[in-house]
Amino acid sequence: MKDQTNGETKLIVAPSDIDADMLYATKFWAGDPFIFLQQNGKRTVVLTDLEMGRGKRTAKVDEFVSFNQLEREVQGKSKQAPPFEKVMAHFLRKRCVKSATVPGNFPLGYARELQDIDLSTSNGLFWPEREAKTDEELKLIGRALRITETGLKRAMEVLKASKPKGKKLIWSGKPLTSELLRAEIEVLGMVARHKMCLATGHLSRDEIFAVVDAAVDAGVETIVVTHPEFPSQDLSVDDQSALANKGALLERCFTTPHTGKVTWEQWIENIRATGPERSVLSTDLGQVFNPPVEDGMPLMVDRLLDAGLGEEEIYVMAVVNTRLVAGAEAL
Repeated sequence: MKDQTNGETKLIVAPSDIDADMLYATKFWAGDPFIFLQQNGKRTVVLTDLEMGRGKRTAKVDEFVSFNQLEREVQGKSKQAPPFEKVMAHFLRKRCVKSATVPGNFPLGYARELQDIDLSTSNGLFWPEREAKTDEELKLIGRALRITETGLKRAMEVLKASKPKGKKLIWSGKPLTSELLRAEIEVLGMVARHKMCLATGHLSRDEIFAVVDAAVDAGVETIVVTHPEFPSQDLSVDDQSALANKGALLERCFTTPHTGKVTWEQWIENIRATGPERSVLSTDLGQVFNPPVEDGMPLMVDRLLDAGLGEEEIYVMAVVNTRLVAGAEAL
């Protein structure tokens, strides 16, 4: 491969979770190698059928091509699936690629398979425009730094809580391995990166605040405080307001007041105090001794209407915020 700065056609073959050029080109996060081709201004990715749906939802490209279809074309009547690089070469030949610019870390094994294509490495950054950061990119860099800081802080907490026993460290009653420590470090970062919803579950009051603070620092966008009126949480209205001000949604469960764990009056007053915009309605039904699941929401809405809450406020709690938690588009 010769060194060259400019090239009309650009080719990357890499997993985007560890390759910044691929992630920049596609805005698609994947842990396995896939193909990106920019040819005559058109940006194409080749994805497996397993990744195709997610790719079409998130990748910022012009065209999607099925790797599995290309693989079948190469395999023909053979009983053995062809190697990845054979499928890649087949795709590029179908696109009549005669020359391409590739990153300096382009795998040598792939290059050897493409000996009939004139490959040139970029001299400097593969995407020169990456040198100038947009406001959105600066925001994401800041979030990445906060995730890293949160992860390292969690690692220090785990290590300080561990006790030596022989040649091992014992944490939470079991040997502390690198895999366990890594999971503790990465969990909030993974939630943030994949834009997942984090719920606090049956944590105690202090644990809820610790988790919400760490999640906010890690860049988690959707946080739900699970049934704050439940006895094992029993968060005061001041605590609920503080968590709502941090950006958390408060889950208002039908079963909590229905089973007498809190009065309906206090449950509704908590909604008013923190604001309907920070609450999300949930039935928490499914028990044989409670009403059927499908009856929970109408019964809860009737209580809210009788207490004087407006239809628009209830719609926000029952529909708008529920769709937010589910990751669905706003209506």
